[in-house]
Amino acid sequence: MDIRKVIVPTRVGYVWIPRVEYTDHALDLVIESLALSGRNLFPNLVTIEAHNFLKFSPYNAIQDEGRHEFNLTFSQINADMRDVSFCFRKKSGFSQLSDSGIADVLLGGHGLTVTARVASSGKDHSSVVKDVHVKVDTLKFSIRDNKHDPLYKSLRPLATGLVK
Repeated sequence: MDIRKVIVPTRVGYVWIPRVEYTDHALDLVIESLALSGRNLFPNLVTIEAHNFLKFSPYNAIQDEGRHEFNLTFSQINADMRDVSFCFRKKSGFSQLSDSGIADVLLGGHGLTVTARVASSGKDHSSVVKDVHVKVDTLKFSIRDNKHDPLYKSLRPLATGLVK
């Protein structure tokens, strides 16, 4: 069976993400109108690498052993999100700042690459995620309809590095 025929990203239109609200002692953040295109939602490349070791015996005196580890890589995940509404309020620090506006976010180039290492944990037969690495190749964003446009333009390189 061809796995590409099972998952057909061209048949998925848009996936709407519900309103996201985040709050802590320093920041309130709300993101709305976030939609991901189905064509960009699925990775262009999926790599699965498996390492297995199994030792068993029909005799009770010899203990069975088994170790399994999988490396899963999802790469070239791109996103083009337009007209994402945001609102934030910084509650602490040197200056208390609040703003709202509309953002366009482009995740391009080689896009997003996610590599996860999953391994068996021994006798309890469960799996454990050992580590996850995420790499962002190109991230561009533009913000409009806001109150602090010069501030965003001057802090864009720093913000892009922090988000990546």
